[in-house]
Amino acid sequence: MVSKPLLSLAIILAVVLCSPIITGCVQTTVSGSPSPKSRTKKFPKTPPNEVVKEFLSALEGYDFKKAYKFISTAYASNLDPDSYALDMKKGLVETLHWSLLKYEVLSVRILGNQAFVIAEMSVKYTLPTDEEPTLKNIRVQYALDKIDSKWIIARDTCILNCESPPGLGMKEVRPLKLSPVEEPKR
Repeated sequence: MVSKPLLSLAIILAVVLCSPIITGCVQTTVSGSPSPKSRTKKFPKTPPNEVVKEFLSALEGYDFKKAYKFISTAYASNLDPDSYALDMKKGLVETLHWSLLKYEVLSVRILGNQAFVIAEMSVKYTLPTDEEPTLKNIRVQYALDKIDSKWIIARDTCILNCESPPGLGMKEVRPLKLSPVEEPKR
């Protein structure tokens, strides 16, 4: 006959040794794919604010091939790294004489597999029709997705001082102006 302390020790050992097997079964769905909980366990080594800083640093130095490493293919208009670099060089550098003068990350918010980073930038550009350069401070919110344990810039939205230069085939984007709401009369 087995004593109670020995039986208790055997049960504890069985639970400890079998828990990885049980946990592995719990974290997989019926289809065999990992559950959402297990997908979010691996947190990327580089935080989203650093990804945005590296991206902006690459833009500041006109290193568009390096900038490509931090963005999704969709963000790069489905271009390969060489085509993206050529497109950026022709559009920003040669046409607009664009330069990023300085930048600062203002805030970061992580929500599961998505992150939102707001950056303020000082940019300078000269339109083909202008003689003098335009200096502008803008704020952009970058939306990043966690893909293969890496944060990747997937989208951006200008949120402050957002006017596209006229004549570039882009619609002008202006901050939304809301009129005050009147209270209903009773």
